[in-house]
Amino acid sequence: LDMRSGIAWREWPYDQDSDLLKMAASPDWLAYILARPMRDEPGARFWYSGAAPHLVSAALQRATGQALATYAREHLFKPLGITQSPWMSDAQGLSIGDSALSLRPHDLARLGWLLMTDGVWRGQRLLPAGWLTELLNGPQSHGLRDEGALLPRFKRMWWVDPAVPIVQAVGRHGQYLVLLPRQETLLVVVAKSSGGADAAIDMRRVVTQHLLRVTQASSALPPNPAGERVLRQVIDSRSVTTPLSSMRPPRTALALSGRRIRFEPN
Repeated sequence: LDMRSGIAWREWPYDQDSDLLKMAASPDWLAYILARPMRDEPGARFWYSGAAPHLVSAALQRATGQALATYAREHLFKPLGITQSPWMSDAQGLSIGDSALSLRPHDLARLGWLLMTDGVWRGQRLLPAGWLTELLNGPQSHGLRDEGALLPRFKRMWWVDPAVPIVQAVGRHGQYLVLLPRQETLLVVVAKSSGGADAAIDMRRVVTQHLLRVTQASSALPPNPAGERVLRQVIDSRSVTTPLSSMRPPRTALALSGRRIRFEPN
């Protein structure tokens, strides 16, 4: 969960030498990961790796007898009222651990608010107590020399900066879930970018230079039904109505997934 598995892995950049892309092209993702040599002792050093969350997916499926997608749907998404959560799997039926989960923005916000409220949703405890506190107090610096727009610490799949404090989940192509515990504020960003380093958003700068300036009230704002109606109208006018089912892989891709095809030399 802390990206300290010790497995030798080259994640970035996503080119022909990326282990993530090699894994994706292999017939058995888990076998590819387990065949990799060890770079460090487990827990010794941070090394970002798409292999780590896929190992978590495999371990959870072995422990529970359910795919990660199924387990999350029953024990997390359903209690939160999340009804749509398509999650792709590899050829062996393992939910893809590092990506491929699709959530609507307001459902992503529900996950953020669950963490913000110490794992309790409408009186029901869904996460162990103290999860957020441990994120803010426990992690050490990941030690990356070129952090770019990344926050300086990483813990349990979250990027963290205790100095602000800010906790954020970062997805590919411009997806962000940003938590400001002190202000009881969260921010959801969904986007589509090239995924390159130049497309990354410096969320710490966005928060400290812009968002915090408008979230410094010492008490809750009074109700504003008229403003809420206008906000709802704006949100509805920009909603994407394409069914999530359309995001399923093409039929040809599903038919070929997991098969090994050998071509004659030419």
